[in-house]
Order: sequence, then C-alpha cells, then structure tokens
Amino acid sequence: MASCVRTPPKEAIPETITSFKAQVADRAPALQGRMVVQPFRSGAGVPANPEMDQASLMLVKSFTESVNQDPSQLTVITDDSLSDAQFFMKGYITQYEKASGLVDRWRKKKNIFAVEGKIIDLRSDRVVVSFSAAIHSSEELDLSQLARKVGERVAAYVAGQDQELP
Repeated sequence: MASCVRTPPKEAIPETITSFKAQVADRAPALQGRMVVQPFRSGAGVPANPEMDQASLMLVKSFTESVNQDPSQLTVITDDSLSDAQFFMKGYITQYEKASGLVDRWRKKKNIFAVEGKIIDLRSDRVVVSFSAAIHSSEELDLSQLARKVGERVAAYVAGQDQELP
C-alpha cells in the first residue's frame, strides 16, 4: 500500500544582504539632538539622473521616518528650524547595478545599491561618523526599494549608535 503525502511548496526566502560599516571619531559626542539630512548625490560612475534623485529622496525619507519613529535621543528635522540642528548628514551613492535579462538572472547576478556618508557635528564642524552601507539582493526590487532598505539600515545604526550595532 503506497501512501502519497503532499507537502506544501517551500516559500522562497528572499536573498537580501545588507552590509554596513561605520567609523566613529575619537571623543565624538553621542548623536543626541537634531539632525539635518542632505539628499545623497551620485558618486563617480553612478549616473546623475531622475531615477537616482528619486532613490536619494527615498533613502532620506526612510531614514527620517525610521529615526523619528524610534524613541531615540535624535530627531531628524525637515522644517524651518534648520538653524537648531546639531548634526548634518550627507553622502554619495557609490554603486548601482541592476540585474537585467535572462543571462543575468541565470547567473544569479545581484542588484546592488551602495552609499557612503558622514555625519558632521555642526558645533565643532568635525566629522563624527563615517559610514558605508550596501544592499545586495537577488530579489526583483526597484531602485527606490533598495534605497529604502539602505536608509532603514543606516537609521538603525544612528538611532542605536551608543549600542554595539556595526
């Protein structure tokens, strides 16, 4: 007597790897207070076009929403009180690669979105944190989705920077 057992199909686990590195300056103050974020610009080898501008704005939006929703000592400001800011964050989009076509998919080429940035203490005009973040994904994500995930990862570090979050 043969028995037939059906198992449900396995859900595909999306492959997304986010890397993050940060270097904090010696005797840097804790990131407490108000921060202004400048949209990231296209770096060398990355096209400066409306698609990159949109990705930069998505990165800033997701960073701002994540930091402001977390009960941290830091607030990202976007209104007229910019003169009250203690910190300023700026950076560059350093890499963008998108898998396209059957050959790339067959080779399992990953979509890549990477940034580098720094946070400046406006009181001392000194760089207090330098960071780089990248996402490598085999999922079919558009550029804005990749930028959103990177913004959330940077926010997770900044909001909990006094903890050990590499």
